[in-house]
Amino acid sequence: MTRTHAGVDLSRVIISHFRTRISEHSERCKVAKTGCYIEDDVFGWEGHAPLSLFQEDFIDVPNDTQRIYDIMRLINEGYLNQILVSQDICFKAWRVRYGGWGFAHILNYVVPMMLQRGMTKEQINTILVENPKRMLCFV
Repeated sequence: MTRTHAGVDLSRVIISHFRTRISEHSERCKVAKTGCYIEDDVFGWEGHAPLSLFQEDFIDVPNDTQRIYDIMRLINEGYLNQILVSQDICFKAWRVRYGGWGFAHILNYVVPMMLQRGMTKEQINTILVENPKRMLCFV
């Protein structure tokens, strides 16, 4: 178990918006090396982040295919058991009713793309089931 100088157990920490905030693979590996969970949590959103949401000049938002390949690189680096995925449905325009991907985007679209690009069913199960189950267990 890795702890910070303040005593925080990093194996109980999730870094969200991981890919959006840390664009360089080597920097993402440095964060993963600490033992925390790394979450790619904006599946279904691509392009750029509106300036009204962030103070930075711009944030390039990768598409789902780029996210999948980034996750595969992290798996190859040995971080499979720390990867979490999700999606933001924080705007009504992202719901199916308003033309968005909707709540089932990961299961309906992302998982088939993961399989097509070479991820195994076991790896996908680890990311979608085992990792959240381990992280969210408070026993």
